[in-house]
Amino acid sequence: KIFDKGFLSPFKYGKERLGDETFGLLEAIRQDLEKLFVPFIEKLDAAKNASEKSAALYLFLSEDLKLPAFLEAKASELEEKGFFDAAQELSQGFETAVDLMDQMAELFGDEKMSSEEYADLLISCFEDIKVGVLPQAEGKVRIGSVTRTSFSDIKTLYLAGFNDGMIPSDSSGENILTESEIDSLAASGYSIAKSTDTLQKEEAYQIERALGTDTEETVICYCMSDLEGNAMRPSSLLEEIRSRRPLSIERDIDEDKELSSYFQNKESIYSVLPQMLRKMSRGEDVPEIWKEAYNEVKESPAAKAAAGALFFSPDGGKLDKALSGELFEKQGGDFYSPTQLEQYSSCPFKHYVDHGLRPEELDTFDVGSREAGTIYHKVLLDLSEMLTAGCREKGISMTDPESPWMTITEEETKKAIAKIIASNKEELLGGVMESDQASEYRVSRIQKVCEIFARYMIEQVRKGRVTAMYFETGFGRRGFFPPVEVRTSAGKAVIEGQIDRVDILGSGDDRYVKIIDYKSGNKRFDRGKVEAGLDLQLMIYLEGALGSEDKLKPAGVFYYAVRDPERDGEYADVVADEISGDLAKRIAGDFALDGIAVDDTKILTAMDEEINTEKVETTVFKVKRGNKNLISAEDMDGLRKVFKEKLTEICGGLMDGNISVQPAFYNRENVACKYCSYSSICLNLLK
Repeated sequence: KIFDKGFLSPFKYGKERLGDETFGLLEAIRQDLEKLFVPFIEKLDAAKNASEKSAALYLFLSEDLKLPAFLEAKASELEEKGFFDAAQELSQGFETAVDLMDQMAELFGDEKMSSEEYADLLISCFEDIKVGVLPQAEGKVRIGSVTRTSFSDIKTLYLAGFNDGMIPSDSSGENILTESEIDSLAASGYSIAKSTDTLQKEEAYQIERALGTDTEETVICYCMSDLEGNAMRPSSLLEEIRSRRPLSIERDIDEDKELSSYFQNKESIYSVLPQMLRKMSRGEDVPEIWKEAYNEVKESPAAKAAAGALFFSPDGGKLDKALSGELFEKQGGDFYSPTQLEQYSSCPFKHYVDHGLRPEELDTFDVGSREAGTIYHKVLLDLSEMLTAGCREKGISMTDPESPWMTITEEETKKAIAKIIASNKEELLGGVMESDQASEYRVSRIQKVCEIFARYMIEQVRKGRVTAMYFETGFGRRGFFPPVEVRTSAGKAVIEGQIDRVDILGSGDDRYVKIIDYKSGNKRFDRGKVEAGLDLQLMIYLEGALGSEDKLKPAGVFYYAVRDPERDGEYADVVADEISGDLAKRIAGDFALDGIAVDDTKILTAMDEEINTEKVETTVFKVKRGNKNLISAEDMDGLRKVFKEKLTEICGGLMDGNISVQPAFYNRENVACKYCSYSSICLNLLK
């Protein structure tokens, strides 16, 4: 992505990821864009009002880009191919844009306006433009949107693009006025635009009207994937429609098409090659032209790939031991990470694609939820390590009155967080955090979130009796803690990884292990998922830490969910000095750890010296209704036993080469396919 005027400066980031050749090509394209747009941008910025800016834009489009001649030529091409409606729309495009610029010039006159304001207004106006076309004669195909098409005298109705976000349409776009502003104006008697709710109701009515049309046949079409291969889901309305009327599902609308109509050149053959080969493999009678077309391209890489894919089944069954070892790059033994095992348990085929085939996602160089999570994780761990290092230097415990954990102020915490983010910008995101003002704002928001969660993290430590802390500590062959070994019928599996935080509580023979894993979002501990093998990480970390000493006992395992609390308006800008009493407890409770703890007075008071052990009231970790997350030592042992049995089953299946399409279900819900990126590969979308 190139933000704002980012194309005016040489590219700095992404060279290592993209390689010299690709990076050089992108820089050459950028330079061409700079030569084309810089003169226009200078003229646009020099123009003082909407009238002058519209004139500058018109000259750029008509003289520099020669857009009218280009659109006219394209419209002629469409007419020759029989796409008359599309040709009409295209031929009206430039004239419509010029009319819009004239209207803006007339409306705003000599009023001063920045280029940014002019662009925002122009874009908003363009989004609302609808181009009409003359209706075709009787017996012709009529094409239009659901909301702008007449549904009378129709023989066959095709509803295309019946995908989520398209039908019903996604109305989350940015507008000049917010919904609350539109409602406020309407309440005052100024109705200038329809609200999103009104537009959604109108669209729902038009969809129902289309589906109720008296036709000989109604066909609903939706895409399984987009042009980049990303999975697309059918509209949420589809299941509702199927419940009211019988529908037959055809996986591929090209299956029975006369494919020879595509044979214009070699490139057009590739688009229908799989269907062609499928019919030939079935032994069906096919026109001679199909065989000639295949012979023409059969030595090409695309044809060979299509032929190989013909016999591909996503439910691959099992890999042999040698191939499995080579595919998953196992060197020196069967070593796995907790995340890898968790993904395998969710779906063996998903694990096979992700860890065996290893497809790579395109880098967007944006500050999204994943990048924000990386920053949260880094900041909180670096801050914790900094405070703990001060304790080690002084030879004191974390909760000693002189400990940095106990003495650091809120202002000092903010400065430390700002320093950590500033020193890690390029390392974390390749400089994307400075790419534009929007990204910089998101980073400032991330910094604010880190400050809020750091405050409560420090309070949690202050309330307990932590004798030792370990951060981002490895368990495995080269880790501080030993690996977790699992013996299966297929051999021994060794689990290695890194634990975000390990707290050692108590002393002497009463020493306990508390595991904390930092997660962005709303990750919650669910014992049922642990027992089902869908939530493995915390328990694996616990086993790894307990393996370091015989006398260590489990205290509990917790997630610390770091998320932006901006949606909780009262929490967004809370300052410690401004809150007290019940409100302070409620807010602190919302930022508490989530997991399970052993219900033992020694352990509970080691985690929170102020805890009310009778009512079990604490702000360090969340106490669920009925104290379900407080379990006895015997129950913890039982949970560990069930977990180890499930872990053995999972490791055995993975080592045995299982790569079947077996998405996991939990509480009757398909939890594996919901957000899976590979649905278009395994074809499990509608199962």
